[in-house]
Amino acid sequence: MTKNGRQEMAYRHYVRKHVRQRQRQVARAQAKASRETKVKMKSLPETAPKITATAEPVPEPTAFSTSGAAEGNAFQQQP
Repeated sequence: MTKNGRQEMAYRHYVRKHVRQRQRQVARAQAKASRETKVKMKSLPETAPKITATAEPVPEPTAFSTSGAAEGNAFQQQP
């Protein structure tokens, strides 16, 4: 085997080793985060979902007529 071939093999081994190491670190971090999330979720009090909705009354459309307004004023003026 040539010197260049040994160097290439060594580099491939180096890269493979460090890729595996990085994958393990990521997997451990994800597992730890998952465990912590489960613990946090268990510690929260269980409550029913709260649904809050407010509805404002819709004003009725008013029709203005001159005859109705005159009659209304006539009733208010008389004691």
